[in-house]
Amino acid sequence: MVDNPYYAKTKRNGEFAIDRLPPGTYQVVAWHPHLKPIEREMTVPANGRVTINFEFDAGSVQRPIYERQDKFRIGPEAHPGHGLDGCEVPYC
Repeated sequence: MVDNPYYAKTKRNGEFAIDRLPPGTYQVVAWHPHLKPIEREMTVPANGRVTINFEFDAGSVQRPIYERQDKFRIGPEAHPGHGLDGCEVPYC
């Protein structure tokens, strides 16, 4: 998933926690397979508790496009004598 030990996957409600993160300043990236990643800088204090909220832009959804298949069989007019070279009955 990532190159370091400090990452989290969200719960169903969107919450996440990264335990045992040493104090310091970090770049945090929220990632979704169909949305533009969000990066934020945050500083973890010595007491170790920080709240950070991310909100993805639904207008930037990048979903794959799938073609619709209307016919699942080749019609009887397309048997080997009608232009499907190498097609053998009953596979046409």
